[in-house]
Parts: sequence; structure tokens; C-alpha cells
Amino acid sequence: MAETEWYVKAREFANCNCSYGCPCQFNALPTHGYCCAVSGFEFDEGRFDRVT
Repeated sequence: MAETEWYVKAREFANCNCSYGCPCQFNALPTHGYCCAVSGFEFDEGRFDRVT
């Protein structure tokens, strides 16, 4: 199976119940044993295979 090429340039805004520097984003366990978060993205450009 061939891999599909993709590229994204965007800004992310996220907030969660973890301590500052959310451990979930660094492959660690959530601060309080669970993660409750909201996240949004503003895409500037992107490509998925031949779709832009």
C-alpha cells in the first residue's frame, strides 16, 4: 500500500484541563487522569495527494 502525500500550514488554538504545557501533546498521561479539550484550526494552505 502506497503512502499518500499531504501537507498543511495552519494555526492552532487549543485549551484543555491539563497543567500548562499539556502532557497529552507530548505522549504523556493527562494531568488529572482524563483530557477535556477544545481545539480549532485556521488553515492557510494544504495538499492531500493531488487535492489542494
